[in-house]
Amino acid sequence: MEAQKIMTIHKIAVLAGVLSIGAAVCAQTSSPQTPDTSQTQTAPQTQETPTAAPQTTAPQNNAPTTQDNAPAPDSSTQNQSPDNTQATVLVDPGKIYNEDPTHWVGKHVVLQNVMVEEGDKAGNFWIGSDKHHRLLIVKNKNNPNLAAKEFHKGDVVTIDGTIHPAGDYEASETNASSGKMQKARNTSGVFLLAEDVDIASSTQHK
Repeated sequence: MEAQKIMTIHKIAVLAGVLSIGAAVCAQTSSPQTPDTSQTQTAPQTQETPTAAPQTTAPQNNAPTTQDNAPAPDSSTQNQSPDNTQATVLVDPGKIYNEDPTHWVGKHVVLQNVMVEEGDKAGNFWIGSDKHHRLLIVKNKNNPNLAAKEFHKGDVVTIDGTIHPAGDYEASETNASSGKMQKARNTSGVFLLAEDVDIASSTQHK
């Protein structure tokens, strides 16, 4: 009988142990598991912002525009001497031989529609009112067209030339005789070296 009790007690002890183990297993199984987040890393999301390309604006050329408003040069050479000096136009040669003739030396003049008072064989001539109030006109010997022209008393002419002093040197440099230059020196003291003479009307006196 005691042996049976002992066996019964032993079985009860073993069963209690099994139940204790089973209860521990159940408790462990039913407890919630907390996920381990220590090793889990969430990679940050990087949002790429598009970079706008810089706009390049071409520089504007604001340099001031220069306008040439200078007047065009006058191309007219009418009534101008070879050195481009403006000519003085006269219809009365008395302005020269009656009013300080030396003032006119070196000046370019045009005697317009004046009458020949006397001519000579060399083709030179006088203009004026009489033998005491007149101006000697000497043709430029370097102008062949002018050298071929002849002038007579009463011809109406227009003369283009320059006033020079009536001296011996001037006589040697022109085709005027020393006698004619002497007469010019005794009247007005000057003479006109003609570059051109236009005949408006001719009497054709010989």
